[in-house]
Amino acid sequence: MQVPQFADLSFRDCENRLEQAIALPDNFINEIDIFHEAFKLSCTVNHSVYDMLYLVIARRNNGTLLTMDNKLIKIARKLSIDV
Repeated sequence: MQVPQFADLSFRDCENRLEQAIALPDNFINEIDIFHEAFKLSCTVNHSVYDMLYLVIARRNNGTLLTMDNKLIKIARKLSIDV
């Protein structure tokens, strides 16, 4: 059976990929804990606070930032954050 929204994938492939996505590690991070740092960084690099929240989380957790935003990629690399 083909799934209409994902015509090139079988139903089983879609199910498997959803299971993989759900299994990814995730933690709830309260923005109250990081917004001061994100706001300061936002002012420093002239970019949205929203995006800086992600950078702060990546930096604090020695994580990798996944984004397609070229400006954000440049900022992350300047801050030595893996992209």
